[in-house]
Amino acid sequence: MKKIALISLFVVLSTVLFAQNWFRDGATWTFDDQQEFTYQAHGYDKYTVVGDTVINDTAAKQILHKTVSYMGTEYGGNVPSIIVHESNSRVYYWDGTKFVQMYDLSLNVGDTLNIYSLDCYCDSISPFIVDSVYIENINGVDLKVQEFSCTIYGLYGDDNNEIYSEKIIERIGSEKRFFYSPECPGDVFVYTGLRCYNDDEVSYRSYMWNHYECDERIDESPIFSTNWLWSTGLFSSYDNRPCGSYYMKLVDEHNANFKLMKSTDENHTYWVDAGYMYSYNGKVYYFRNADDEHVLLYDFTLEEGDEFYVDALQTNLVVDSVGSMMVGNRQRKTLYLSAMGQQVVWCEGIGSLNGLLNNYGNIGITGGSEELLCVQYNDEIIYHNPHYDECYISGYHYFEPRSRWTVVQTNFFDPRYYREYNYEVLGDTLINDVYYYKILCDGNYYAALRESYDNKIYAYFSSYNFPFMQPGEYLIYDFDWTPNKTLYCQLLYDNSMFEQATLGSTIDSILLLDGNYYKWNGDIIQGIGSLSGFFWYSIPHATDGSDYGLHTFYRNDVLVYRNPTLDGIAEDCNNGISIYPNPTTGKFYISNDGKNARADIYDSLGRKITSIESLVDAAEVDLSGYGKGVYLVVFDIDGKLVEKKVVVE
Repeated sequence: MKKIALISLFVVLSTVLFAQNWFRDGATWTFDDQQEFTYQAHGYDKYTVVGDTVINDTAAKQILHKTVSYMGTEYGGNVPSIIVHESNSRVYYWDGTKFVQMYDLSLNVGDTLNIYSLDCYCDSISPFIVDSVYIENINGVDLKVQEFSCTIYGLYGDDNNEIYSEKIIERIGSEKRFFYSPECPGDVFVYTGLRCYNDDEVSYRSYMWNHYECDERIDESPIFSTNWLWSTGLFSSYDNRPCGSYYMKLVDEHNANFKLMKSTDENHTYWVDAGYMYSYNGKVYYFRNADDEHVLLYDFTLEEGDEFYVDALQTNLVVDSVGSMMVGNRQRKTLYLSAMGQQVVWCEGIGSLNGLLNNYGNIGITGGSEELLCVQYNDEIIYHNPHYDECYISGYHYFEPRSRWTVVQTNFFDPRYYREYNYEVLGDTLINDVYYYKILCDGNYYAALRESYDNKIYAYFSSYNFPFMQPGEYLIYDFDWTPNKTLYCQLLYDNSMFEQATLGSTIDSILLLDGNYYKWNGDIIQGIGSLSGFFWYSIPHATDGSDYGLHTFYRNDVLVYRNPTLDGIAEDCNNGISIYPNPTTGKFYISNDGKNARADIYDSLGRKITSIESLVDAAEVDLSGYGKGVYLVVFDIDGKLVEKKVVVE
């Protein structure tokens, strides 16, 4: 009897000790929403276990997936969209018809993984082999860890191979992404994506997030960033006389490469293409044209005594020492190299102190030299050469890269009508060799914007922007304000016509929410635009009763202006309705906070394609059969009309 009792006790203890522990209620994962080939994150994805469910007689867990963009948008997070379960050291997710295996922690050293597949543009790939299995104690909890690797042959040519490795931690999963399935070569270059994992027992942070909050914003990459601007001075070697300067910046191409731009214009109005750069595993590569050879420009993995061959010098740079330099608010790795009795300094985020592309400095150069004068990040100088007073970089822009305007449209004849337009500055573009900011409206390209040296603001509109306008560049604001000056702007329907406003003898100012005073004339605020809507003075005045008002304005994600008279309209008409995902491949969801609502959906030609008569909580809509394009969803909420766009890609 005692033996039977002991066996029974062992079975009970085994059940408790080895019970399922993945997907505990309330467990959360936070992953970077990041660009391949870079450390730079565009936001983050958050996964949260919210409860139980049963699928095909299988007990499972429901997970909410929420994506937060640094541009201020959020998707999902309202309806559970992921179903998972674990069984016998294996983890599965529901793909809509069956459970598909995610992880298999029953494998031992030497076993081959059969749950991953690669579609790789290379010669061949070895199988994924389990290299080691061990126990790691995290917050007092013993968790099984499985490490595996494979070899990717010919990824960079016939004689170049890449070792790919990864580890899976019990309960936590992969450090790459929540649904882990490597796609070569993409995942080879995706750096650690997991920021944090938390449940009622375990709190785990990846090594890059030991000193950061899980949802903290990341604006820069450890090596180079698209928001940086380099200023380099040209000097005569004979008398150290300054003989010019040039400026360089990187533009995010939303792929593996950064486009490199160069300007010799002190006001940064005209930019030309100067090639491409990208970084991988601490190394920085450059190529001038798409078909050119990729040149290794910097190697920040080098240590003291290592050598770096420079083809232009036909010699090696030797690393004399390795240190660090304060750049902005952080220390960055700095290499001190030499050749031919001269020294050159490399620093992460800056490059060479003799210019971004001048990685071997002034070694071997006669007749002239280059010196990095300063580096600027979001208009803040983060490096300034102490030998020179001038920086040659202007310090203020009216429209920062993260400026956002929210404009509300109402209608005098129909008080039910309400629509919200969201304009934002996002990225750069070149039109006729002139540098512009891109302006998006509700996520779609709207116009291009530039600032001139004399504080005038121009917008370039294409022919497809408005049917009544002539394509080209238009003066929309003049912020060069002096007493009694007459300000002008062009009208889009006739670029030869101008509207005007005359300033008074005293220019007034207004204190806004960021604590700064701004010039204004009663309607136009310098650096923000008209309170009647950002493009109001250029667009013909409506005759259908429509009225526009600026609701909010953000600069660098700081709320600068808020119109209190429009808050009531926004609260009455928006009513917490959201559409996600948007853009979509066809299927999307509408969530409502319980108000009585109806929804009509129209295509781009204004044809009604479907309706939802009663929308109380949530609804699913599938536009897969209607093709790609922009669709309009018109909500009637307790007698108020609200419009939202859906993009089907």
